[in-house]
Amino acid sequence: MKALVLGGSGLIGNAIVRELVARRNRVVAVGRASKLPANLTGLDVGYLSADLSSTALSEDQLEGVELIVDAAAPYALQMFGGDRDSVARAERRTERLLGGLRGRDVQLAYIGTSIKPRRPAALFGIQNDLARRVHPYFAIKALVDARVAQASADGLRAITIRPTFCVGPWDMKPRDKCWIPALIGGQVLVTPEHRLNVVDTRDVARVLVSAVETGYSGSELTVSGHNTTVDGLFALVCESAGAARPMFKAPAALGILPSIWLEAAWSAAGRESPLPSILPILICEQEWLEPDAAQRELGGAPRPLADTVKDALAWYRRIGYV
Repeated sequence: MKALVLGGSGLIGNAIVRELVARRNRVVAVGRASKLPANLTGLDVGYLSADLSSTALSEDQLEGVELIVDAAAPYALQMFGGDRDSVARAERRTERLLGGLRGRDVQLAYIGTSIKPRRPAALFGIQNDLARRVHPYFAIKALVDARVAQASADGLRAITIRPTFCVGPWDMKPRDKCWIPALIGGQVLVTPEHRLNVVDTRDVARVLVSAVETGYSGSELTVSGHNTTVDGLFALVCESAGAARPMFKAPAALGILPSIWLEAAWSAAGRESPLPSILPILICEQEWLEPDAAQRELGGAPRPLADTVKDALAWYRRIGYV
């Protein structure tokens, strides 16, 4: 089949591109970069430079396409700074994408989030609940989820893939936004203590493509990997890289309010915070999760977490991040 992968150079999107290519599909990766990103070099793929936040896909670009993977759905990192129109822009982008698919015989696979609202059980739970109410990240995710669900009810063949915390090779974000190089380089000073489920991006890609190829009938799939802790993941990364672990540990929830105040201070100075409050908020939203029957049938057992970390480190070394 012919597939368009929006965000094909992103951490998850690139793994999906590679899985589709490995299964002999015709793939066009879509991204905002003007030239072919380094993690697409050497792959048998087309590349389309386009920004759906400002323009829709044309008739020619959609010609013959049977699958669109949206691995570039918008989200907001900053609570106060950054793009203050982020929710409205996300709505326009989503309507532009879904509007272009109306009446077409095409399937949409949307990469969502596995984090869903839950009832706060204590002070820290209430803290997270309040953060959900004011941070645009959650408003955007809820908006896109609702629009995709409505499009599906209106007849669009759509499936939402909900991965847990993703780790894998081929990350092309700027170095200062990559947590593994920061951890190895000593820029992470405190280990947030919390439970975590970690999934390899290649496992996410395998489940998604298998679901499309087999005609999976559900509208959602949660893809999980290994239950661990932030401390356990940090220890595995540092041990694999021969680096020292952070000296200090603290409950992740203790970092929410300080990071919000820090973000507000940076915003008042007209700059983005180096420690967005969304990071501890999302860590505190994590829970342990086991792969369900649908995931096991479509993707098999998750690959060993040690292999995931080793391959991610090898990629970062290759591009000079560590």
